Amino acid sequence: HPMDVPRVTETIHDAFHADFAREARRLAHHALTGYKDDPWVLGHFIANEPDWDRFAERLLAAPGDLPAKQWALAQLEQRYQSVAALNAAWGTAAESFAQLRWPFARDQIPTGAAARDMRELRGAFAQRWCRIWAKAIRAADPHHLLLGSRMHLGDKYPEVIAACAPHVDVMSLNHYRHGPDVAMLERIYAIAQKPLFIGEYGHNSLDEGLLTAAVPVASESERGTGFRYYTEQLAALPYVVGGHYFQYWDEPITGRSDSETAYNGFVNVADLASAPLVAAARATNARIYAVHAGVEAPFAVAPRKP
Repeated sequence: HPMDVPRVTETIHDAFHADFAREARRLAHHALTGYKDDPWVLGHFIANEPDWDRFAERLLAAPGDLPAKQWALAQLEQRYQSVAALNAAWGTAAESFAQLRWPFARDQIPTGAAARDMRELRGAFAQRWCRIWAKAIRAADPHHLLLGSRMHLGDKYPEVIAACAPHVDVMSLNHYRHGPDVAMLERIYAIAQKPLFIGEYGHNSLDEGLLTAAVPVASESERGTGFRYYTEQLAALPYVVGGHYFQYWDEPITGRSDSETAYNGFVNVADLASAPLVAAARATNARIYAVHAGVEAPFAVAPRKP
């Protein structure tokens, strides 16, 4: 049931479109009402890895009839009054607000006033996007937690974290490292003031012929060490309420739809378990609540890298 609303980016629909709220309610009702009284459900995510990193560029590169583009141009015109003033602030040469397109080269990072304006537009849009989704999800299922949208760029966009945090119960992010970046997680928690949840983490080795390695470790046994290290170091943080290891099964050797093929599962495609990973999970899960309570120290041996 795709959403019948144009997108600003590859994964973010236009929250200023007249049909956005209605479509959000329709999708949430279809997907979630069957779970609203399920005692085994903890909560729902809004999305997975929305591409806020491309938001400002795609927004200003969009056709002029996109409602979000019209909103953004109105915000800029209200701020600068004249396109000459915008050009002076941005160091650009736009002919008019109506004709404004993304004025920077693909690898150029806006600075100064342009960077500030992009942050503010992204934050204001994210606030509306998250608020409407949250309202739709809570209407469909008022009994479970709203778990955020599994951001994947850490605190690179603090304005999005600040905009979305008031509308969710838990802030979720996907975080691929050998161990959790505690300083970064503390910065996110300081902004959000909501519990954190890691939507994805994991480790990969190349000793089974699968070749994608986002977080490479030396061997299958080190995948087990990595599980214990990351999971228990994460559990020791009082403001973190959980995490999802990526993933239960290995990816296929021929690659999934985006060509990713990783040795990352508890079981392979023949349902044969990875003994080191299963043993590590058994050891960690037997003590994880004591670690989270601060009664026991977390496992402290980092996995060996290749």
